[in-house]
Amino acid sequence: MKKSTHADSAVQAVTRQSGHTQVAIPDAQKTQQLHETKGARLQLISNATEIRNIWFIESSGSQDLHFSQACAIESASLHNPAYFITLLTTGQLAASCEYCRILQTLPNFRSIRTDNDQAFLSSPMEAWYSSKMDNHSKYHVEHLSDALRYVTLWWHGGIYLDLDVITMKSLDSLTNCLVLEESGRPTNSILIFDKSHRFLETVMKKCAEVYNPSEWTTCGPNLLQSLYQDKESSAHNLTFLKAETFLAIEWKRWKWFFEQTRTTAVFQEVRESYGVHLSNHLSKHATFKIRSGCAYELLAVWNCPRTYQHLVSKNRSSVIASYCFSLHIISSIIHIFTYLYYSRNT
Repeated sequence: MKKSTHADSAVQAVTRQSGHTQVAIPDAQKTQQLHETKGARLQLISNATEIRNIWFIESSGSQDLHFSQACAIESASLHNPAYFITLLTTGQLAASCEYCRILQTLPNFRSIRTDNDQAFLSSPMEAWYSSKMDNHSKYHVEHLSDALRYVTLWWHGGIYLDLDVITMKSLDSLTNCLVLEESGRPTNSILIFDKSHRFLETVMKKCAEVYNPSEWTTCGPNLLQSLYQDKESSAHNLTFLKAETFLAIEWKRWKWFFEQTRTTAVFQEVRESYGVHLSNHLSKHATFKIRSGCAYELLAVWNCPRTYQHLVSKNRSSVIASYCFSLHIISSIIHIFTYLYYSRNT
């Protein structure tokens, strides 16, 4: 018989009182127990094997982090306890950053302010960084982020994730991968490579060659697409993952994560996914109501419980214990909790 887990609380979230059905979001504090259980393994594993890294990059120079960024980082930590989760920043995070303090409680998280001169030194992009990159381009932040992710993986290897990617399971089985969008174009939102991988070297050299400061994706998906079509360039021990692995809900449907009526549909589509991509350039101003039951909220409850709990505490005055859900939302919540319970206990 399988042991009871925190998922049990999710299944028990539907209760009957006085003949009326009430639905409650599962207690995120209970979900935090996963951190303690998995985090204890980090010290043992890191001493026995080569250090493995999951990288996030904040290249705008911001002194703060917001909810979606912290959730992305925590989810990677939760599901990959044997990895160091590293946030590289081009600016100095402020001591007053609330979500930074939440992340500092994670057992395998670290934040490092990057020295760009050193990062690009002796790399295939050294000359590009010192002479070609246009600091006055309106896409300067995006171009620097693209370049930093390539050079970081080339030096150290590991997994790069955008700060709007929520991880839903271990990424340990993935090596030397690019993820294809539904259109068949590779994305650079998720990159998984061994250090010094030949394809990364090709990407960096090509980026330096074709760089156009007025083009948003000059060293991003457009560049990867050209190399993907060039069979010789892409034939470097690569695996191309289907969109369903991370992009089951493509950017055109980003609103689905925030629409209560789409909750069941979202979870049906991402049930086999390693993670989801929230398309921050489109969704960064979107919000959800606490206990609304939208897909984004439930993804946060399960995959970034500490971050979610902090959000709830900040908005406690708006949280109503007895929330009146419509019947179709009740059906969605029951379906999702049941699915999560069985998927996590098989």
